[in-house]
Amino acid sequence: MSDREDTDPTSLPPLASVIDPEALDALFAATGETTGDRRGTVSFDYSESHLTIVDGQTVVVEPQLKL
Repeated sequence: MSDREDTDPTSLPPLASVIDPEALDALFAATGETTGDRRGTVSFDYSESHLTIVDGQTVVVEPQLKL
């Protein structure tokens, strides 16, 4: 994120202040009913960007829309 936004990494807020990393892990974790990771998409705003995580693996970073 710091490279994308051309800023010092220490100037960015902690990611955990925006989304709970344990909840994110749990969302995509395998359950007793499945043998692999679950599929899905989560989107949220962070700093000046909009992030979308697809299937717990692919991260898409786009500029945050300002309304």
